[in-house]
This record gives sequence, structure tokens and C-alpha cells, in this order.
Amino acid sequence: MKNNKNYILGYGERLTEPIPGPKIDPKKQHPYTFDEAIDRLTPQIKSVAKQLDALPSVACPNDESVAIMTLHPAYIAKSYFPEYLLRSFGLRSVGSKPSFIKPQKSQKKGKIISEPTVDLFIAGKRENFHKLSKNLGDLKQDKNLMDQIVRFEKIRCFSPGERIKKIEETSKSLIALETVLHINESFGEGYILDGYNKYLKSLDVELDLNRRFITRGLCFIPAKAPKENIPQIEKFSFLRVARKMPKIRIFNPVLRQLPSVKSFKCKLPEEGPVDPDTEIYVFDGGVPNHEKMKPWLSGLKTKGIGNAVPEFKEHGFSVSSALLFGPILKGQPLSRPYAKVKHYRVLDDSTDEGSDLYDVLSRITDILHNRKPEFINLSIGPALPIEDDDIHVWTAVLDEYFGENKILATVAVGNDGDLDEDSGNSRIQVPSDCVNCFAVGASDSLDKKMWRRASYSSIGPGRSPGRVKPDAIAFGGSEREPYYILDPSTLNIAKPTAGTSFSAPTVLRLASGIRAHFGNHLTPLSIKALLLHCCKNNEEDTKNIGWGLIPHDLSDIMECGKGEVRIVYQGTLEPSKYIRAIIPMPAEPISNMITLSATFCFNTDTDPQDPSNYTRSGLEIQFRPNANKFKGKDVLRPATKSFFNAKHLYATENELRTDAHKWETVLHNSARFRGSSLTDPTFDIHYNARETGGISRSAKPIPYSLVISISSPKTTELYDQILNRFRTELEVLEPKIELPIIASVNNI
Repeated sequence: MKNNKNYILGYGERLTEPIPGPKIDPKKQHPYTFDEAIDRLTPQIKSVAKQLDALPSVACPNDESVAIMTLHPAYIAKSYFPEYLLRSFGLRSVGSKPSFIKPQKSQKKGKIISEPTVDLFIAGKRENFHKLSKNLGDLKQDKNLMDQIVRFEKIRCFSPGERIKKIEETSKSLIALETVLHINESFGEGYILDGYNKYLKSLDVELDLNRRFITRGLCFIPAKAPKENIPQIEKFSFLRVARKMPKIRIFNPVLRQLPSVKSFKCKLPEEGPVDPDTEIYVFDGGVPNHEKMKPWLSGLKTKGIGNAVPEFKEHGFSVSSALLFGPILKGQPLSRPYAKVKHYRVLDDSTDEGSDLYDVLSRITDILHNRKPEFINLSIGPALPIEDDDIHVWTAVLDEYFGENKILATVAVGNDGDLDEDSGNSRIQVPSDCVNCFAVGASDSLDKKMWRRASYSSIGPGRSPGRVKPDAIAFGGSEREPYYILDPSTLNIAKPTAGTSFSAPTVLRLASGIRAHFGNHLTPLSIKALLLHCCKNNEEDTKNIGWGLIPHDLSDIMECGKGEVRIVYQGTLEPSKYIRAIIPMPAEPISNMITLSATFCFNTDTDPQDPSNYTRSGLEIQFRPNANKFKGKDVLRPATKSFFNAKHLYATENELRTDAHKWETVLHNSARFRGSSLTDPTFDIHYNARETGGISRSAKPIPYSLVISISSPKTTELYDQILNRFRTELEVLEPKIELPIIASVNNI
């Protein structure tokens, strides 16, 4: 194979080295004095203790109950978590949720305004809440207790109806519910589940304990409750939330058949997959058994599955067609599939009954744990837009799996983007809010210049962290330019459709193409980073398109243009450690302007019981543009310049004042510089670890990928100059096979 193209460079991790961390000054000015805090909080905690005493004993297992302690906005960073105070009084945090408050006092100058903070859910024996109320004044005997009590703004009990959500008026006497408890079984908290079961039996509520999911501090349990007894459920101390059980997303077609939108003939490829060793898993409604599709597609059933539904099978085959062939173009042969597709049917004739979404999730997780695939696609999920203060069972369970395994999972964001935005109904749907997945929205055209977000494509933002959702968009079709998929009834007809169900597998198809050409040199996480790094932006709001449009042409991702270099770094980061990543530049200074682009991706463990502190890992990254310029006496750390700007990610100045952007699993930006201003530039990377909002005692190394592009169109020899200077560290990632030629249509 002739190598006359500049392919991306790999092994950038050879340009990294550990460095010592800087000295940190922990001093902080408190908004309240100790005496002010005691005067404010004493009547509040006494009221809480009295209200908890009024709860029925059967609702307080082991005589324990839960109250809410709201932190002052100045203390939401992990280093200020009041663990010592809680432990001293036999209390513990079992979860949290984001909140906005206007504190009575602020340590900042100017007008006091509402700011983001955290509501901590604090559990303990009822007598321990009394103990706290009686001993607040004695805390001055311990400086650590004094330091931590001033961090609270408010202490209260749950308000009636606060934990009951989305229970619409209905004529049904028995309501299917999803109930969520705060339980940590590793701490021996099985008594909470026993107490909950006993309490709900007294309310004639039927719990389906056999189908419960427990993941990191939360227990999700289907239930059926008499409508009139639902308000009594929230008296149970450890209830997180009870809500109406969502149903599966209905497969109503986004694109209705129009007279002007016609099908056309097509022909299947004659060759097998480019990379027969790579398998992509699809979880959907099943596929028809076609002998002609067997070289690329296998239809499999999951354990205990019921009868297939034709509507679901049609959707499943359409998703598989998009994954195998991409959007079919009239007059062009079908593209050769890059990999084999294993399609697992997880939907059956009982799936439209809400609680059976638990069965669907169970079938998916059973396959994931037993097969451990590297690439999966989900174009199904609950018909439920995400919420900021609670994590759904699908998100909690799948995000945990995605974070612990080397996997690239594309998830469709849903097709409700044209619904009312103020109500939240147009927001991305569960489980596309997983921070460890690749959430995909849809564009309306293949045209490189004229594309927009498809009107139906659900919008962000995601919760914070994970605010940039969708991660990106890809072609999903529209009325003016449909997405053509293979007709399952004939296999020689391409028919029109549209939806994020097809844009998501389109992205995974590109990912499998990168794997097919580069082999195992790139991890699934690095493939994700590459795809996001190469996104194109059309100035639409981030909530509409995420980081932008994924290129349709593999060469736009795998090849470097003239005057451009793209380098991939991949490896692991150690908690609390610092590493320095060299940004490769030519030996001689560049006189022309330079555009520097960088994309960080990492996987993380999650805390679903703490949505406001959902990710356990975060990166602090400092850009140092000139190795010869220093600020102050620290000769180990050249002067910094802002690079990853969070302003476009967060809606208000209040949100920018928090450190939420440090906990995002994807960071991306581009900036222009004079070439002469960059002398051996670097990124200093610090891996922060937290757990349930506080400092982590058991943090693990995390995988990361960094993609850097240096572009200077007038410096035509840039690629060779950098490769020559770093020839012992960087290597060209040459494809094992020739890249396919993408047909031109609508200026693709």
C-alpha cells in the first residue's frame, strides 16, 4: 500500500512525565462566625428532631431517619465535606441533590444572590439528631467541629410531596411505580429493605423485590400501589423518590411517508465485514432471519424473552441496517460493513407494560456481564426526559458498567426535541445522560455546509457533570433529506426514515471503521475522543448539537490535512497525581498563526445517589504555552494561560463559580496563537478523586485519552517537522487496509 497521506500520530503518552504537585493554601474566610451559626441552626435542628419523632416507628427501620442539611454555597467542594461532624454524632450522608439558595450571608462582596449548592441527605438514629440539637453549643471544644458546623446554611425535614414525582391523574386504582431507596448493602443496610417491605405491606403496596436493582447506594424497586395510599409511601425515612413507572419509547416514525419521498432499489455487498474479529452488540427489538444477512448480522434472543413484536423487529432491523451500511445513497452500492453485528432481542410482547422495563434492563446487563463487548448501541430506553436531581435506574446501572469496562456505547438521545422546552419534555432521554456513554443526536442533512440539528432530536443540557449532552450529532434524516435504510421485507429496496435511532449507530459504524483500519492500537475511549475531536460546529447552541457534527468521511478523522498534525495520547491517571503532557512543536519557532485544539476523555466511577457530585473523577488542566516564561518563584511551573473555558457550558455566572466543570468527562476547546508565542507548550494534568461528595479514600486509576491537533495551513511542512523532531516517541498509525472512498452527495 502506498503511503502518501499524513495519518494521525500515536503514542503521545511517551511525551508525558510525572511532576510534583504545587503547594496549596487551605485557608478560607467563613461567611458565618461560630456563634452566628449556632444561633441560626439550633432552632432548625430542634424542629427536625421533633418532626422525626412524629414519624411512625415502622417507617424508621432500626429507629433511623433521614433529614436534609443544606450546605452554604461556599462549601460545595469535596474538601469541605463535613464528614468529621457527621461521624461525631453518629450520622452519615446517604445521598444528595443539587439545590439553589440565597444564603443569609456571603463571603463575597456585593449583593447576595441565589447560588448553586447541595442538599445532603443525612441519616442516623432519631436520638442522634436530638444529641446534635442539645450539644451544638459545646462544639467550640473541638476546632474541627467548629470549622464544620459553620458550613451549613439550613437543616430541615422533607416537605410533603417532595419525594413523589410524575404521578398524573388517572382513573386506575392501582398505579405502577418505580420506587428508589437509599441503601448501601456493603454497609449491612439490608434492614432498610426489610423495613420498607414491611411498611409498604401495611399500605397494601406490592413490591416486586425479585426485579430490584442495587447500585452504589441506591435500590430501585418496581411496585404497584393503590392510588390513595401513594402519599403515605414517602413517610418511609429512606425513600429517595417514587414516580410513575415510565414506558418504553414508542416507535412512532419521525418521518411520515410523503408522495415526494420514494424508495429506490439497492444491492447488498458481496464481501463479508472488513474486520471479522470485531463484534458490535445491538440491544433492540430483534431482526428477521435472513440468510443473505448472515455474513454480517446475527439475530439472537436473550434469556427468558417472550414473543417478538413485528413493530419492534422492524425498528431493530432498521437500526442494524444503519450500523452495517450507514445511510444508503441512491445510485451508489451499499457500503461494505466494517464489523459483525450481534443483535440481541431484549423487547417482547410484554414490554409496553411499564415495569417490564426492568426486565429489558436485566436482559441487557446479563449479556454485558457475560460477554463483555467493546462496542454496543442502544437506540431504545425509557420514554423519560432526564432530571437534574434524580438518576434513573437505566442510567445508574449502565453508567456503572460503562465506567468500569473498556467499552464504547452509543446511545440515542430521543426524538422529542420539538416538544416544549420550558417543561423539560424536549430534553434528552434516559439513559443518554450516562457520562460514560456517547450520547448521539441527529442532524438533518449530509451536506457539510447546510446541516442543522434535526428538529426532532432531543436537546440538552445534561445534568452537571455531563452538562454537554448530546455529546455530538450525526446524520439522522429529515423530511427534506431522509435517512435510507434497508427494507427488511425485500433486502433490495432502500426506504426512507429518520430519527436518532439511526444517527447513534451511524456514529458507532464510524467507530468500528476506525477499529477496522487501525486495529487495537486505539482503545474504545481513544476512538470516542477522536470522533469528538473532529466534530464540526455550525455556531448552534451546545445544548442542541453538543460538541458538533461527526464527520461522515473516515478520512476526515484518520488523516491530517496540509499544515496539520493530530496526535493521540492514551493511558491511565493516578489519583491525586500530576503529569505533564508535552504538546509537540517543531524545533524551530513557527512564524505563522497556529490553531491548537485539544480533547480530553476519561471514564469514571459514579455516585448515582449524589447527582450533584455524580462523577468520582475530575481533571484540573493547566495550559503552559511557553516553557521559558514564569510567574513568581516556582521554576517548575511556567506561567499558565486559560484554555478550557467553561463559559459556553454553563448558563449563569453562579454556575461558573462552582467547580462543576472540573468533573466533566469530556473537555474540548480550540484556540489561536501566534506561533512565536508557543515554546515547548504543555498541559499539566491533575486527577482529582471524590466519593459521595467528599474526599475519596479508595480512588482507582482511570483510563484517559487526549487528542491534540496543531494546525498552521501556511506551514506546509508542519507534519514532517514535528514527526522528525519526535521520531523516537511518536509513530504514524498507518491503516492496515486502504480507506474507503466516500461517494459525493450534497457536497459531502
